[in-house]
Amino acid sequence: MCAVKAVPDFSSPTRPHPTKVPVKPAPRRTPLAFIAHLDAARRAARLPYEPWLGDASRRGLPVQLPDWVAAAHGVAPASDGGSSGAEALGLDTSRWQLTGFRGLLAVRDRVEGEPGVYLGEDGLRFLDGVLAARPGGRVIEIGSGSGIVAAALARTRARVDCVDIDPLCVTATEVTARLNGVADRVHARRADLLTLAPAVPYDTVVANLPGVPVPDGLRYSAAGDGGPDGLRLIRHLLAVALPWLRPAAEAGPSPRLLMRFQSLGTAAGPLLLAELRDFAARGRLDIEVCADSRVRVAVRNGLTAHYAGPLNPGRSQAELLKTCDDHAAALGMDYYYSATLAAHPGEGTVRFTDTSAPDRLASRHRPGPLPVGQAGDRVTRGYLGKLGDLPDGFWEAGTPEAVELPLTRMSEFAAALADHADGLAAVGEVFADHLAEHPAGGRAVYTTANLLAGALTDAGVLA
Repeated sequence: MCAVKAVPDFSSPTRPHPTKVPVKPAPRRTPLAFIAHLDAARRAARLPYEPWLGDASRRGLPVQLPDWVAAAHGVAPASDGGSSGAEALGLDTSRWQLTGFRGLLAVRDRVEGEPGVYLGEDGLRFLDGVLAARPGGRVIEIGSGSGIVAAALARTRARVDCVDIDPLCVTATEVTARLNGVADRVHARRADLLTLAPAVPYDTVVANLPGVPVPDGLRYSAAGDGGPDGLRLIRHLLAVALPWLRPAAEAGPSPRLLMRFQSLGTAAGPLLLAELRDFAARGRLDIEVCADSRVRVAVRNGLTAHYAGPLNPGRSQAELLKTCDDHAAALGMDYYYSATLAAHPGEGTVRFTDTSAPDRLASRHRPGPLPVGQAGDRVTRGYLGKLGDLPDGFWEAGTPEAVELPLTRMSEFAAALADHADGLAAVGEVFADHLAEHPAGGRAVYTTANLLAGALTDAGVLA
């Protein structure tokens, strides 16, 4: 989901400035067979929140899809001749990639490299959180991105206001609204959060803002840049959000703030928690924060260096990684959290719940009662069963090799964990060749190695 950012940048020749797509009639029926296929493919791949089809899944698309759905994924259409439904809807299939989730269709752009309109696991988890909250009354979404959240909300209300700093995201929101038959209810416009001043109060403010910590001097995509500590725009929203919400004393739905955020943190929780407690006290709000993903900051730094590479010519991946690592160390942060926040009128309390997979690399291990040879099959089954715990964004840089490699070095890794007080050092030793060959993306192996450490412990190889 494309987040609101401070300064748009269309200087890249691979990202043309978008033109406004004229609104055309929406299809009478959403291709539910297509969306059902995507949901089934995700479950089969143990990636329930990965929205985009790979080659294998694409070959299994239902044959009776409308022409415009088939064209959007490069498969043969169900009919021959005549203008395609894609053309009738103004859906440029060379420009947009199509997906479906929770009975909705959504688009992202096909630009090479980092998408200008991003929609991934994190955004889909946020959609689930918004739907579960059942927001009522007037709604504004900050950072509409692909438009999937706005389209979902528009199914049950007459109007949803949306803003995004990126014109490409505004266009995507309009396309997604049209594909779902709610174009007349979704009102999207370009606006900068830092200068945004809504004319009327809202019952619900929905936001999904960038939270990548970017060191000073490092060029980074504005779609993810959250400033030096990652909280620049999130902090600004907390400073201005209260006047945007309708007073709780007035008649109507209970005003609320729903936000998806990423934040650096420690084992105790996200860095943002301290500021949320102040926000809750000022607004007399009860806030529930649920973290469903937590990765080592070293893994986040690998992803940051991966995306920063094209924007920082002349700087090697090793140099970019060191810059990010030194920056995180100076901040004293060990983890990078992804979480959903729900705030509503109350007593000013903040409750934090962490449902992410435990960090086994933070524990000291000793040999268990069973050798690897005797427990190998049990370890393998346990490891494969834990792959559903891969955190949001793993596949942005992670590869199948990062998933398969730990099982091939099970014995060496078990021995290293028993020898080292620091599990990160054990990963660095056992997978040194992989990390050297893939300096940035290779750090995804820290995540899968953590799952293997859990499987080794569960099987009795380690204690």
